[in-house]
Amino acid sequence: MIEVLDPGIYTSIQDSGRFGLYSNGVPKSGYMDHQSAQIANLLLDNKPHTALFECTSLGPTLKFHQPTHICFSGALISPVVNNRTEVPIHNPFKINSGDILSVGYHFIGNYSYLAISGGINTKPFLKSRSMSRSVTPDFRIKKNQFFELNEGKVSYSKGVNVKLDRQILTNELIEVYAGQEFKHLDQPQRKLLFNHEYKVLHSSNRIAYLIEPKIKNNLKPILSNPVLPGTIQLTPSGHLIVLMRDCQTSGGYPRILQLTDDAINIMAQKQPNSKIKFKLKGIPLGSP
Repeated sequence: MIEVLDPGIYTSIQDSGRFGLYSNGVPKSGYMDHQSAQIANLLLDNKPHTALFECTSLGPTLKFHQPTHICFSGALISPVVNNRTEVPIHNPFKINSGDILSVGYHFIGNYSYLAISGGINTKPFLKSRSMSRSVTPDFRIKKNQFFELNEGKVSYSKGVNVKLDRQILTNELIEVYAGQEFKHLDQPQRKLLFNHEYKVLHSSNRIAYLIEPKIKNNLKPILSNPVLPGTIQLTPSGHLIVLMRDCQTSGGYPRILQLTDDAINIMAQKQPNSKIKFKLKGIPLGSP
């Protein structure tokens, strides 16, 4: 059992998300940074889709009422147990009954992942434990909540660890494919897209990241069409919206770009004011 003493800024429970429900308008949700979440789970010999805590900006303070093992991945943080023992990143760590874990601030990166041996045993909703503002009763954990743990077997070797790859946290290059309406952009607009350095705005969240500066939009509106996590839409005002894991399933803004799977993980780790540049894959920039 885990008790939430302080929920942090925006801590939620996530697994790999909901599948097969997109046609019904249900967002996929799930880990914002799949790579980091799965590393944390695999280091504990959990299945890759196991539910864990996803922490944002300032992580939670949790009290453990039973012994277990934990593992962190994702953003660079300095978690401590009982205000004295530092918990390493990418290295399984033993927790005793009564221990208090403080995750703290994120120094580099936006999302950190706290995996627990066996996973968190919450009631699945539409075949997933992922919290989502538009789908589940709660979209983040709350103070004084208790969460049951699954019984996990600890089968890893002592001292196992994975080298922390800072690339996912520091890489400013976001690889994209041409979207459905990319063909309607003129050459000056295309060059502007890939020569600009963009900044992530504070209004970004699990639904979408808003970036600036704006680019001129002379495209005609489209009928509402399917969109996915990683779709970049161009709004009438010229803003670019990067859809993320909790995004809607359809939209009426032109879909000019689509992030690669790896790029979605990198994008998820961008804090407000982070700088990014887009790199086009698949077709030459001057193609019609």
